[in-house]
Amino acid sequence: MSNFPKAISLDDPELIERIKRRDEELKRQCFIRNGSIVFDVIGEYEIDLSRCSTSHAILHWVDHLIPKTWMTKDLAKRFIHLAASHHGINIYHP
Repeated sequence: MSNFPKAISLDDPELIERIKRRDEELKRQCFIRNGSIVFDVIGEYEIDLSRCSTSHAILHWVDHLIPKTWMTKDLAKRFIHLAASHHGINIYHP
């Protein structure tokens, strides 16, 4: 018996379904509503979009959010992408 993990196929229907379910869950947990980014994990937590309008402000909020017990890496990434895309900030190239 091998100790290596089973190979993953990117066209595996089960894997695709798990990814879709996780994406939908993230969309329910972090979204834009009425000018705010809303986290809805263990209750609602809102951040006004005007308070994350620069890359520095987004980084500040990530630093503030990371210690929260309900925050995950995927939620932080979703927040960054929502804030940056809303304000037209390119997070990939300075």
